[in-house]
Amino acid sequence: MKVSEIFRSIQGEGYWSGRSAVFVRFSGCNLECPWCDTDHSDGLEMDMDEIAELARHRAHHHDNMVVLTGGEPTLQAHSDLLSRLFRRFRLICLETNGTNVPPMFYDAKHDTDYQMGQLWVTVSPKSPTTWRELPGLGYADEIKVVVPGGGWSRAQLAELADVFKEPPTRHLYLQPEDGLEREDAKRWAIGAVMNDPRWRISLQIHKLLGLS
Repeated sequence: MKVSEIFRSIQGEGYWSGRSAVFVRFSGCNLECPWCDTDHSDGLEMDMDEIAELARHRAHHHDNMVVLTGGEPTLQAHSDLLSRLFRRFRLICLETNGTNVPPMFYDAKHDTDYQMGQLWVTVSPKSPTTWRELPGLGYADEIKVVVPGGGWSRAQLAELADVFKEPPTRHLYLQPEDGLEREDAKRWAIGAVMNDPRWRISLQIHKLLGLS
């Protein structure tokens, strides 16, 4: 597996925002998003045991959460890695763009180690044109939609409401694209939440705190 970095920080987004966690950031993705904060040009080849051991080493003794992020972790991570991580962490958060149904979602539920902890799947759809076509969307524990600079059109707002009319989870987040020049994205997200209170706003608080 190609890993960009393994580090400890604060989860700054979505449902688990504010908690300390170990992050395993995979390198490589099947999409190209302009706001992505991962350098996909580099990375270290590591096997599952090395990843699990370094994640364990990075953790504080009270940490019980590890986040698999990227990049797109479903391109590389699978049930064997989950099994190893569950031996140390009670909660594994998988952050995916939803273009794949995570194979480990099925496999891990049949693994004895899985019974010791919880797998939490965050699906972050990237483009309104693909919202209806994401195979991983139905497996989300939370949905986090990044709002780009400029927001979306009225038609796209209507599409958002229609696609998630009966969402697979009640944890729905709109996250404005980061940056001072993105005030328009914040205003759009605020308006959308005020229009549909099922949604909440997610801010990247780790960046507000000056963390990775």
